[in-house]
Amino acid sequence: MLVIVATPDTRLDAGAVGLALARRWSAAGDSVLLCDGATNGSTLPRRLGEALRTRFSPADRGLPSLMVARDGLNLSTLARHCYSLESAKGSLWALFGPANPEASRLAAEWLVERANEVKAVDAERHVILATSLNGEPSPLIPLMLAAEAVVVVAPAEDADAARSLRQMCRDAGLTVFDRNHRLLVVEGTSALSDEDLHIESGLRVAGRLQATDDERLWRDRPRRAGIIHPSSDDAWQPSAAGSTSPRWRPDKATSSVLDSIAMRVRTLIGLYGEDERSVSDAVEPVATSRLRKRLKSRRRRVGEEASS
Repeated sequence: MLVIVATPDTRLDAGAVGLALARRWSAAGDSVLLCDGATNGSTLPRRLGEALRTRFSPADRGLPSLMVARDGLNLSTLARHCYSLESAKGSLWALFGPANPEASRLAAEWLVERANEVKAVDAERHVILATSLNGEPSPLIPLMLAAEAVVVVAPAEDADAARSLRQMCRDAGLTVFDRNHRLLVVEGTSALSDEDLHIESGLRVAGRLQATDDERLWRDRPRRAGIIHPSSDDAWQPSAAGSTSPRWRPDKATSSVLDSIAMRVRTLIGLYGEDERSVSDAVEPVATSRLRKRLKSRRRRVGEEASS
């Protein structure tokens, strides 16, 4: 499981970043669940709906409807309460959260109470949980503790900002992890190197995004009407065949960075699941083939030691 959190001073929504990464994992053939864990009221379904000229209703299909149904949390119930974002290779489901701040807090607590069920779903479908930091301990800390990686999206233009980010993470409870990988996606420019950012913030840099708004993440590839539909046919119908939603020109620079971040995090989680040692070097800009060779070599050594 991957958790993405955004700080209050970032212009990028954690859900938008999570969606961008989830789409890439899905395009690679994975089955992914994007879970909207906003604790101060979610704007993701409304803003994404506006961008795609359609409407997403969490009350009809989302965390609120799942909570009201009292059917438990598993793949079968998720199929009835998620929107399915069509993918040519894999599968991407979106479980949107409520817009009301109080309701979103209750939804977060509901997810935490079912942490074991979330992990069981993650065994079958990669879970990406998107949430935010607000200067106090996050109610989702138990789920973050169960995640292979936590990615913080935040600006860090200088050393002071990076140290402030470290304190914010400490206040939110993100520094209590033992085996988790705490990563940073830097929003905007920074005068610090990746190593300096790690020293000052306590987070390893997974990538740097120059995008200043969520739409640049959503328009990193052209979209057509009808590509998003519910998991069944009873809640929302795509627009009529032949009609089109806005065709945005892909932002190549943003796409390239997102591709790199998605690859690094995906590789990191894969290594974490098979290798007990620290794999922090996996977030450095090295080729995937080199990572695979390194892991293969380690497995060979372990096998030789076991046989002897």
